[in-house]
Amino acid sequence: ELLKQLHRTIKKVTRDTMPETMQFNTAIAGLMEFLNFLPDDFNPEHKLYFVIADNFVRLLAPFAPFLAEELNEKLGYNSSVFTRDYPRYDEQLAYQEMVEIGVQINGKVRGRIEIAPDADENTALSIATNNPQISRWLEEKKIQKIVYVPGKILNVVVK
Repeated sequence: ELLKQLHRTIKKVTRDTMPETMQFNTAIAGLMEFLNFLPDDFNPEHKLYFVIADNFVRLLAPFAPFLAEELNEKLGYNSSVFTRDYPRYDEQLAYQEMVEIGVQINGKVRGRIEIAPDADENTALSIATNNPQISRWLEEKKIQKIVYVPGKILNVVVK
């Protein structure tokens, strides 16, 4: 599971830093989420420690170059982190079948749904309205606005 999460993080950071998107704040958030995902007992004796640390340092380099250089040196490299290849993700390891997202009605979380991470707004709304825990908050209400962030949250404003 650690390796899968690493590849999901590489994919997210790579996509967020592409010239078309340039969402650096969400790329950094992805790095922080990955660090929070690591188990408390994660240490140099762990079999994936070097692989994870090595990839993480290369992902971190564009955002914190001096720190990345220091960590790169601690990992035993004599050359700059910037002379090394940027990490590549394995699509099979990065693939995530379903994610759980929160559903808000007028800004308050009223339930959670399982959905494909790349599902569109209509699919998310359909799954949410078929969920009894959520649908009761929509009964006899008119939907004013829908804000959907794929793989993260669905917010429905009703009157």
